[in-house]
Amino acid sequence: MDLLTTIMICSMYHNNNIVNAIIQNGTGHEQSPLAIGIVKQVGLPAEIKTNFNSNQEASDYAKAALAQGSHAEIGKMQIPSGWLNNLSQYGVSIDDLLYPCKNVAVATDLLNQSEAYCATFTPEGNERDLCTLSFYKTGDPKSGLDYAHKILDYAVANPLATAVPGAMGPHTPPNPAVDYNSVMAESGLVLPQPVFKEEDSEVNDGKSSS
Repeated sequence: MDLLTTIMICSMYHNNNIVNAIIQNGTGHEQSPLAIGIVKQVGLPAEIKTNFNSNQEASDYAKAALAQGSHAEIGKMQIPSGWLNNLSQYGVSIDDLLYPCKNVAVATDLLNQSEAYCATFTPEGNERDLCTLSFYKTGDPKSGLDYAHKILDYAVANPLATAVPGAMGPHTPPNPAVDYNSVMAESGLVLPQPVFKEEDSEVNDGKSSS
């Protein structure tokens, strides 16, 4: 699938301009489902590698980096490795995140849950969007604000509805004609619901889960 189709079918988030912005500013190339970013310190830019010959090669590279104590950002939406422990409880692995639709589905589910957390202490609008993106990136509402501003600036400057005629608007809900459960079932992925839990003390303390 091309990028727009992938976003339209697989995204679970209400603002696909932000989804597109994360992809465009994460991998540096919209068609890099095997992108692996290595982060020496949470919140800093990743060193991204995309020239893998197979999913297995990309997966092995990410796992080796994690074993050495680095942080990894995985796949099309550069899902931070801080989420992996929570995701593993629902059977979602690094290997799953190297498939574009699975990656977008999981990442946007994490965005929804990050936004739900931020909604408990931020007003709706720009402040909540910034908190959501920071939390998605770093596991903390404030540590990733530089990243969050970059993503929002790109989303505003490059709206999908303007760039591609007929594209989903910024607050268009998932296409009701698409059976998302079937899409996910066919891809072998069960979405984690929920990853964020209120009893997770690390999250409630605003600390990174990385």
